[in-house]
Amino acid sequence: MSDPRRRSTRHLLTPDNLSSAIQITNLPQNWTQETVTSVIAGSGPIVAVSTRTDPRNGKIIGVIVEYATSKDCKRALETIQKIKKFPCDMERTIPAGYRDSTKNQRSVLDLQREKFPWESGLELPFELVSEVPLPRRPTNPVPVSGGDDSSTSPTTAAVAFPDILSKASQHLPALRPNAMATPDSVSINLSKIAPLQLLEMISNLKILANQDAQRSQLENFLGSNVDVSIAVTQALLEMGFINYPVVTKVLTEQQTVKNSPQVSTDSAPLYSNGNTPNATPVPTGNVPLNSFSGPAPVVDNLQQQQQPQQPFNYPQPAAPQAPVIPPMSAPIMGSQPQLNYAKLSTLPQQQQDMIKQVITLPMDQISLLPPEQVAMVDNFKKEYLL
Repeated sequence: MSDPRRRSTRHLLTPDNLSSAIQITNLPQNWTQETVTSVIAGSGPIVAVSTRTDPRNGKIIGVIVEYATSKDCKRALETIQKIKKFPCDMERTIPAGYRDSTKNQRSVLDLQREKFPWESGLELPFELVSEVPLPRRPTNPVPVSGGDDSSTSPTTAAVAFPDILSKASQHLPALRPNAMATPDSVSINLSKIAPLQLLEMISNLKILANQDAQRSQLENFLGSNVDVSIAVTQALLEMGFINYPVVTKVLTEQQTVKNSPQVSTDSAPLYSNGNTPNATPVPTGNVPLNSFSGPAPVVDNLQQQQQPQQPFNYPQPAAPQAPVIPPMSAPIMGSQPQLNYAKLSTLPQQQQDMIKQVITLPMDQISLLPPEQVAMVDNFKKEYLL
């Protein structure tokens, strides 16, 4: 017999080194072995799971979970103790076959959470969920009935989120405002106006659009209300009545008008494009004459730059004589027709000057005008040129 003082096994075969299993007792009445393994799955390398039953009635009184080593068992016990609302008791124990030499050759079990007890409201720690994720909770969970009817009442308490989901905001980037939705820019602009004032503006817009044929008052109204003008433009864009090239063209023309030199105050304005192309100017003194929309001031500036402002000589209606062509610094057209001064004399002097100025525009300047104004220039030429 060897000297006990020289044995080395007494330093290795200690209870702490031999305790490689966890005994789980005090199980709920409706829990089975699959329920326990669904809860502790991912706690460590589990090599065997067994149950202890009551010999009198055959009910499960405990579940023994064996791990690969005692260190894995100790670490698993610390992890399982982090489960909130865990109703069972746990303790480390020495498995029955700890002397078996084939114990270290057993493979690790692949456990899942197919029988997870959702009705118990357990909150698993991050260590367990990261190893074996939780499955999707069934939409209509069927309560498990046990022998005692008093313990099978339907659970209505809401199950709390696991820690991995409740702390997800700490690991995800911050949510940016309006990142998941598109703001209504029309409503944002209109919200700057009081509701009663907005209703009055809409009523005035409708009245002006129906009564004002030349749209001069409507243009003045929109020009004095910037928020309404922006909202109308945004609404037209969203409804598809205008597109972005139209907006870009208007902005470019407005920038050109701002950069161009100012015209003299005694230059006559042109008719608005609200008139029909075939309409003859009415010889009344109270008809308002509005300027062209778009690049009309640019055309006036180009006309003043290319030809000098010289008075047009035309005969008086009382003494008809041959019309005199106004002198030009450079010929505008190769063969310019003569003006119908007899017909022009029936119009006011301001309209006569305007028509003469429009008719004598060169073709390169007329091509820069919008289609409506080009048609108006052609109508003037057909009506007042011989």
